[in-house]
Amino acid sequence: MVDRGERRWRAAGGSGMSRNMMDDGEPYVVVEGRSSDLGPFLLGAALGAGLALLLAPQSGAETREALRERVQSARDRAQVAAEGVAERVSGGLADAREELERRIESARAAVSVRTRQLADAVAAGRAAARDARTEMRDRLADTKADHRSRSRTAERAPDTTEG
Repeated sequence: MVDRGERRWRAAGGSGMSRNMMDDGEPYVVVEGRSSDLGPFLLGAALGAGLALLLAPQSGAETREALRERVQSARDRAQVAAEGVAERVSGGLADAREELERRIESARAAVSVRTRQLADAVAAGRAAARDARTEMRDRLADTKADHRSRSRTAERAPDTTEG
């Protein structure tokens, strides 16, 4: 059974929407309004500035001069801070550059030592190969000479196996 409130709800196009009912059976819709906090903030800032100007114990010229002095003081402090930062950064860069140069020089020295060691090892290997080759030639020559001498002796000796 559809009550009177339900018929009004459906007639208003609320069939696909959720519906809330009050105690008397009538439907109601909740509208949530959202506002940004920027508007009230700006209004408060404008009111505060206006009140500050009205209640200020100084004239406008004195206030402007005081503001100029404060701005100049802030600029001076910022300049000093920036110079200090630049000095620390450039000092840090110089230290880093020196450390890098030191490490590069150390690496170059290590490479130089290793290169010399490798060259010495190659030279020693070549000398060992040369010595081995000479020894091998000498042994081969001795073996050939011994073989020739045995062959000659065998040719001169009478054959004792025949007979």
